Amino acid sequence: MKNKQFRFQKTFRAFANQAVDHEAIRAIFSGFTLKQVELELVPVDGFVFYTEGMEIPSLPADKEFHIVVSEAGVAVAAKDYPCLARALMALFIRIQSLDYDGVYTFGWDCFNEFDHYRIQKRMIHLCVFPETSLKMLRRLIRLAAVCQYTHICVEFWGMFKYDSFPPLAWDHAYTKDEIKPLIEEMRALGAEPIPMINSLGHATQSRVLSGKHVVLDRYPEYQYLFMPDGWAFDVTRKEVPELLKNLRAELYEVFGATEYFHIGGDEDYQSDKSYIEGSFGYLNRLCGEVIAEGRKPIIWGDMLLYPGQFTSDEVYYCLAKDQPAAERRLAALPEGTVIADWEYEVKKAPVETAVYFEKMGREVIGAPTLDGVAVEPFLGTPGLHALMLTTWHGLGKGLPKLPEIAENMGAIMPTQFADKDDENMMSGYRASLWRTEAAAIFRRVSAGIDLDYNDCGWIEKQYFWAAMDV
Repeated sequence: MKNKQFRFQKTFRAFANQAVDHEAIRAIFSGFTLKQVELELVPVDGFVFYTEGMEIPSLPADKEFHIVVSEAGVAVAAKDYPCLARALMALFIRIQSLDYDGVYTFGWDCFNEFDHYRIQKRMIHLCVFPETSLKMLRRLIRLAAVCQYTHICVEFWGMFKYDSFPPLAWDHAYTKDEIKPLIEEMRALGAEPIPMINSLGHATQSRVLSGKHVVLDRYPEYQYLFMPDGWAFDVTRKEVPELLKNLRAELYEVFGATEYFHIGGDEDYQSDKSYIEGSFGYLNRLCGEVIAEGRKPIIWGDMLLYPGQFTSDEVYYCLAKDQPAAERRLAALPEGTVIADWEYEVKKAPVETAVYFEKMGREVIGAPTLDGVAVEPFLGTPGLHALMLTTWHGLGKGLPKLPEIAENMGAIMPTQFADKDDENMMSGYRASLWRTEAAAIFRRVSAGIDLDYNDCGWIEKQYFWAAMDV
């Protein structure tokens, strides 16, 4: 017996908040209807989306949105615009191809659902490398939005052209005019941007294994801004905080008002005494400036922890030089600084590092990596402020984890793909099912973006050694 369904006509007409009428939302609807259905939107007041004759559903105070699909139509009520946009992403991702006696159409199985996220702030961290095309960045933003991530942290690796300090960008880096539309699209899809500048280590704006340095490889005269190895900014130089302040101002210009700003702060690889002593006041000033600029500073947590601090069998990344350095850095952070606790190998809850930071009176973001190992332990840790999925260089063959982890966090996801919950299924086979599902979603969110062979999918080339090196 077939499920009860709502079927589309060639034109899908809906009444919606005026902000819904955005190119990106239209493109995603087009993608999930395989370019076969035209979306017609009629502007109305309120954070709603509904077809003619449908009653707006009730919305409890503790819910973000309420979606009702019946044989007669669809109706959505939401708390605010970002919640409405996420509800639409959840609605669109459920669109199915339907076959009624040989008539090919689209629609939904009927359902009545509230949001049921396991954590309210679901963040994802995206790196813009010199190899990251604008097309790929736009597709990743759309994928994250459709998977209902609430915040997208964008880290430029020498790929943003600053007016105040041009050497910090490769020649083919992106301009403000190229990035700004992507940030606007992000907001239209219900995700808030988080700008980021590595303000301690990673000052090369290049991965350490590459040996590249965006500034010193071409402009060695700026060595005075960095430690002798070039990896970290020289926190004792008065020019560095002013430089970073100017860079932040330019990102604010493009990203607009945001709740957070990520200053990085991980893996500084420095043991010089003057550097360590200087870092306390430097971080205090840096975070204080971000707060004064109207944003919450986010800092990675590894340099605020010391080796041997936790004695369980779990693997924790505690990279400060020693206990005094870790404790003084943590104490130097002004109230309101948020700690992103990146722990990638912990396998059971609670995550002790997150518990420690929370007991010290800090807001804590759990930050597992794309392999998903630490996601459940973080979700099982009380007091967590948010969860930020880090991706780094793993967004090649690791991309199918984005929807998988989103579903794990409670995102509404497709129902029409193969069942992946069979306990008897081989793990490799299950992984392939996630790949096929992720590929299908990725194709649909890419509607309207002109793709050539290298752009399609999530790796440029299929032959074995290229695929293994992404």
